[in-house]
Amino acid sequence: MPTPRHARPVAGLARLVRRVIERIHQVAASGATRVPGLSGVILMAQNHPALFRIGGAVIVLVTAAAAVLVGGSVSSPPKATTAEPPRVTAQSSATALPTPVPFGSPSLAASSPSPVLTTPGPSPSHVRPGTSSPTIAPTVIAPTVTSQITPHPTSGQTQQPTHVPPACVPVWRNDSVPASSAPGGTLAAVASAAHDDVWAVGTTGNGTSGPDASHGLAEHWNGRTWSAIATPRPDSRSKLLGVTAPSRTLAWAVGVSVLDGHYQTLILRWDGTRWTRTSSPNPGTRINYLVSVWAPNPQEAWAVGYTSTGSGPLKGLVLHWNGTDWVPVHIPDTTERALLLGIHGSGPSDVWAVGRLGNRTLSEHWNGTTWSIVASPGDPGTTMNLTGVWARSSTDVWAAGGYVDGAGQSHPLAAHFNGTAWSTNVPPDPGDSSVFSVVAPADRDVWLFGVRGNTGEATGSQLIQHWNGSSWSTLTSPSTPGGFLRGATARAGEIWAVGWRTDPNSTHAPLSNSHRC
Repeated sequence: MPTPRHARPVAGLARLVRRVIERIHQVAASGATRVPGLSGVILMAQNHPALFRIGGAVIVLVTAAAAVLVGGSVSSPPKATTAEPPRVTAQSSATALPTPVPFGSPSLAASSPSPVLTTPGPSPSHVRPGTSSPTIAPTVIAPTVTSQITPHPTSGQTQQPTHVPPACVPVWRNDSVPASSAPGGTLAAVASAAHDDVWAVGTTGNGTSGPDASHGLAEHWNGRTWSAIATPRPDSRSKLLGVTAPSRTLAWAVGVSVLDGHYQTLILRWDGTRWTRTSSPNPGTRINYLVSVWAPNPQEAWAVGYTSTGSGPLKGLVLHWNGTDWVPVHIPDTTERALLLGIHGSGPSDVWAVGRLGNRTLSEHWNGTTWSIVASPGDPGTTMNLTGVWARSSTDVWAAGGYVDGAGQSHPLAAHFNGTAWSTNVPPDPGDSSVFSVVAPADRDVWLFGVRGNTGEATGSQLIQHWNGSSWSTLTSPSTPGGFLRGATARAGEIWAVGWRTDPNSTHAPLSNSHRC
């Protein structure tokens, strides 16, 4: 009796399955690692569209089973060049297949040392429970360092991390500096090597001699608390005014020491274990003052200040660490009184120093070979100076300071260099205020720090101002009133500002504010 027309695809499918199974047993018995001839079987199915549509899924399943039985694959892909992945252990004896990872089950966590299992081809949900259809062997792939993966209910969807941490939103906070570690202390500068390795320097003590004599103060932030770290106490008294930290095992602190009425440069070096004094030049016969320091890398550093022979006006002073010694570097001579009060750069060949020339602002630039004066904002009719500078690039440099008007009132001042010229960018004036430091951690993200009202004594308060690229805003300080912010730094999303506060008894205490998560 002829086969009914509608049953022909089924009969053909049966013949095809028998032929594939026979071929599987032949190859498995021979120990071969390939299944030659299966391409012809599949071609036969393709030449019969109805058969191909009905039996497509079964053909794929049988083919996959063949690959597992002989330990290879239909197409025998080239061997991977990486190390052989772990083998999947069979669940039973004689031709047992590994248990597949159910589709929708979570993959192994990235922290797990076991390999992640993924299921290729059609979902096992296409196989009816209880049937004898071969199980699809999971492919073993190396685990990747990613977050935990959440399963999705259907195939074809991209798996997403189960938890995406919220974006960091830094806030200003006051980080207490123990008063016991620095009685009568003030902080003048801060530098960060890492989020848990921050240095702030200043002065402790308020006397000129004896046990109360002022000396350099170094405070260290370990990620949780501030603590005082011992520093050398040279001569009769000293103070530290600048600090830079190019690495965890190297930091420089600069300032001045006083002996017999002579002011000498003071440079300390942190080697990861302790602070030691480093020899430094004193070109002036009476005054040699270092105010600020900056290091583009561990191999070199710059320090600036001012010097005098005693018979002429103060002159700007620049010292350079060449990896072996601190040496004076020539800068343009001026006939007027000149002071360099801040230094920063975007690289070894793009360094800026700012200060005061006569009654005007002063900016000088190092291009890798020489220092030159660059015209900076100023009105000869007022007293102006720049005390802080921050260079993001050769075309994006910010400087900050202040000016005094005819009535003797102080006002904040900011200036920007665009690669060609300086221009003023005056922040709002909260009244009788001064700015001493600036940081620009990102484009359209500039911060000024200083004091408003009565020079920061008990009646004054800390000044924090922010530029967002279009306007300035004045922020409320997180600390108690009576503060003075003198130094600041920024690194990896964190901003630090330090200074001091004064209690009603006119006693100073170190102060630290930070803008971080």
